[in-house]
Amino acid sequence: MTEQELDDVSERTIFISCPYEDKDEDVVLGRVALCRNVCATFSLQNWFVVCPNILRYDIEQNDGIKESTYWRKLSLYLMRSCGQVWVIDIPGWETDPNVQEELAYANSLDIPIEHVKITYEREDTDENIQQS
Repeated sequence: MTEQELDDVSERTIFISCPYEDKDEDVVLGRVALCRNVCATFSLQNWFVVCPNILRYDIEQNDGIKESTYWRKLSLYLMRSCGQVWVIDIPGWETDPNVQEELAYANSLDIPIEHVKITYEREDTDENIQQS
């Protein structure tokens, strides 16, 4: 693969920012399912998708590291290779400290930020996921 092809990948790579942590495991599971659906939807549109929440959940479920600081560091590191940050617009994103840290870091790197509107309650259909 040429350097130009890799640069093109970087421009089409999106970092998905979404609240993750919650006291209720069902809320966490729902957020991860939503992230998976969003990632699948946009991958079918030829976007390269980076979503630390999916990686974190899968590793935690296999008795891997659960330390929040570890995941925050990894998330910010991965973001540096992305051309855009897309925030999943669900309740709580405005006040979630991890999402806010990611957005501040994206701003410091001049990475454009977009919002993904979710227009359904529990139906997982890609027709209801829109970038705004």
